[in-house]
Amino acid sequence: PARCVMARPVAFGEGFPSDAIGSAPGLSAPLSPEALEAHVQAACDAVRSGGTLGVLDLRGHPDAGAAIDVILASASGPGALRFLNLHTLNLEFALRVTDAHVKSLAECGTLVDVNLNATSEVGDEAVMALADLNENTLASLALYWNVRVTDTSIVRLVQTCGARCLKTLNLSGCKRLTDATARAVGKHCVALADLDVTRVAFSDDGVAAVSLAPSSAAHMRRLNLYAAPSLRSARPFRCLAALENLTWLDLCGAQALTDAALTEIADGCPKLRHLNLSWCLGVTDAGVAVACAACRKLELLSVHGNRNVTDACLDVLKRANEGALHTLDVRGCVGIRRGRDELSAAFPNLKTFVHHT
Repeated sequence: PARCVMARPVAFGEGFPSDAIGSAPGLSAPLSPEALEAHVQAACDAVRSGGTLGVLDLRGHPDAGAAIDVILASASGPGALRFLNLHTLNLEFALRVTDAHVKSLAECGTLVDVNLNATSEVGDEAVMALADLNENTLASLALYWNVRVTDTSIVRLVQTCGARCLKTLNLSGCKRLTDATARAVGKHCVALADLDVTRVAFSDDGVAAVSLAPSSAAHMRRLNLYAAPSLRSARPFRCLAALENLTWLDLCGAQALTDAALTEIADGCPKLRHLNLSWCLGVTDAGVAVACAACRKLELLSVHGNRNVTDACLDVLKRANEGALHTLDVRGCVGIRRGRDELSAAFPNLKTFVHHT
């Protein structure tokens, strides 16, 4: 049978600056060359025999396109992929993957979880094929650092899959997206729980369209607005208060965030466990203290780089927190005088002091 002989896979993050786009997703290490070769062979055998595969994992493959070609060439006839029951496709940091490769794999019609993080040659055609051919199953799509996709494919995706299964959408670093995508997400996604729009140029109106959608209030659990470049006023941040079930919020670099807006967020989102306020230079003790008092189950809090906060907000955090805090980043906060020993004494479960890097 045909085999795909592979060279050394790329090292984790090789050639991809981890913070060039924003907060990195949960990237996993690539498989070893031996594991990749065995996995490709198993996929070929499954396609050839009409068996099931479940997971196709080519993350970090130096020539994933060639491996996919070998797998497809093993098919006994048209429609063979539909018998694989392929639910997970991981091409994270895989090289030489094109739209045509993803379109061919999308024909299985059973994909649930698709990871295309940093697959740099993939664009709109691949995303539209995934949506059109997996509309009843696709629940998660990751497109971190994809500079090819546009509103055309993402709007199609949420129109097709948003009313069905789509729950997780990572658009981090997709710099060609606009408010057209934001409006579509707000209008069509009825169960979206996790949205990452790091460095995406949504305007104030775009973020408001997502946050104020009734379905977002009901289902949104995680929202990443890290380094949102086009948010110019406090209004979009105030709209976040509608997300009453939010547990994870990243507002790193939100220069327009004010104490008043943070207060509204805290009052509206008391279930927050993760709150990143690194480099939010418009907030002071007043806003941070309200957040600490209202969100009693905080596990992570970062005010890294903020010269406006003092030990006073930590006093409130100590009184209010229910013992869940394990990460606290106050580096660069010149108004906070307590060192690590004092912080550890104040928060018994505190283990991590560096969050923002």
